[in-house]
Amino acid sequence: MDWQAKSGLTGRCFLFTFVTRGDWFARRHFVMTVKDGLFLFSKNYAKEKSGMSEETLYSEHYVLSEGKRLRCGYTTGTCAALAASGAAQKLLLGRFPEKVAVTTPKGWKVEAVPEEIRCGDGWAECGVRKDGGDDIDDTDGALICAAVSRCREPGIHIDGGTGVGRVTRPGLDQPVGESAINRVPREMIARAVEQVQDLADDTGGLKVIISVPGGEEIARKTFNPSLGIQGGISILGTSGVV
Repeated sequence: MDWQAKSGLTGRCFLFTFVTRGDWFARRHFVMTVKDGLFLFSKNYAKEKSGMSEETLYSEHYVLSEGKRLRCGYTTGTCAALAASGAAQKLLLGRFPEKVAVTTPKGWKVEAVPEEIRCGDGWAECGVRKDGGDDIDDTDGALICAAVSRCREPGIHIDGGTGVGRVTRPGLDQPVGESAINRVPREMIARAVEQVQDLADDTGGLKVIISVPGGEEIARKTFNPSLGIQGGISILGTSGVV
């Protein structure tokens, strides 16, 4: 594959042609914006310049590591926020979206297709599959689920369910006894649900339970047991991106 730079764009933006050769041949045009050492590809500008259909273009984020171009993935915290948004939309708006979206703390908009959609009287649940990008870890491919239900107490109350660990030692992000959902993911989850509440003009109290099927088994492969987090994985992330 070849990267052919085209000049004429201002600032730190560059138009690239992506050429692949093998059993088939195709050209793809992207705009690359360099920010914090990451490559951001804009499909809207590329579509305008190339005339290609929406289906042939995509937006992805990359980072250079030791001369290699790696596709970025998303944290368990981002996935939890995406899942919470989908569940809240079903509960408060009466529909499950085909795609869910949140903006990460890094400022990137992330979209995903919700899975394992369920609902009942006063509650709704959906999951989002963890995508670790090219730098995968043990949580890659795990289903991060969020169940949203109404509660009498005002505000948004976040806790961990099956497959999410509990803190048993002091000195971690959360106090002893709390679920291992770190501060930034909690903020992302709350913000995602609040945005749906705004759309629904809803001010009632809501409970959000994050769970991970198979999370306890996954956690045995991580440092969680030695850190004093028992019973599952942690919901992590400061930038929302890995």
